[in-house]
Amino acid sequence: MLYTDANKLVGQIKLDMRTAMKEKDSIKLDELKSLLARITNAEAVPLTRVERDRIVGVTSGVGTTEIARKQLTLSETQSIIADEVRELEHALLGLDAKSEYAEILRNKLAVVQKYVQ
Repeated sequence: MLYTDANKLVGQIKLDMRTAMKEKDSIKLDELKSLLARITNAEAVPLTRVERDRIVGVTSGVGTTEIARKQLTLSETQSIIADEVRELEHALLGLDAKSEYAEILRNKLAVVQKYVQ
């Protein structure tokens, strides 16, 4: 599928995650959770925006401990997914092709490759 923006891509990952939960597909679910966590971590703002236990520009009340997350572009999101693919491929290199763990990694790789464009 061709994605036009990062929000649609992340939305599809979340939708597929719900489907994996309903199907009780633990390998797919684990990999989608991992991928979504990587994307969410990349959205975190740098610590330089925090001063003296407060967020710059917010003085009191709701929002003193929250800050808007960075909006990733489609290319940034795709780069995160490509990194995950590379890591899984690298992990497969040193394994016996017939091992159970190699089969799990191949299944995870198939899940992630769905989102690579």
